[in-house]
Amino acid sequence: VARPRIRFFHEVLVAMETYPGPIVCAVRGYAVGGALEFLLHADYVVADAACKIGFPEINHGLLPVTKGMRRAVEKLGVRAAQQLLYWGDLVGAERAVAIGAVNEIVATEEVASRARDICGALRQKDRNLFSAIKRSLNLTAQMSDQALEEMTVADLDAYVTAESST
Repeated sequence: VARPRIRFFHEVLVAMETYPGPIVCAVRGYAVGGALEFLLHADYVVADAACKIGFPEINHGLLPVTKGMRRAVEKLGVRAAQQLLYWGDLVGAERAVAIGAVNEIVATEEVASRARDICGALRQKDRNLFSAIKRSLNLTAQMSDQALEEMTVADLDAYVTAESST
């Protein structure tokens, strides 16, 4: 029963990671376990002061998906990821900002509108450049130096070709 859910959740995280446009999350209250994994795969996170994040799975005999744990290390650093994963404690909004899980804290009633504003601002960026930058940030840790060089040259070629045709 758990295997299909784990596989599906992994696929959702892959889709978030490879989605070429901005993903903005709005958090009011708790973002734990899988919800924290969503936040870690988002490009920007707006939360309220009541926000609590964490990986409580270890306290309940559960295992987060490996992709989410890897993203925790990438975004938060090894020590912060270990603290959240090993202890299973929840941390508040200020600590979430300090470790990089949340970008900004706003009043609860402003969370959704601020998230929409951020999304609108990010969508104004050049789509091809945003997509290339996001792909580089999300995937380069998994690539060889040769693959990185090839991707950079291909991105540059695509951008120059698109710019010269406008």
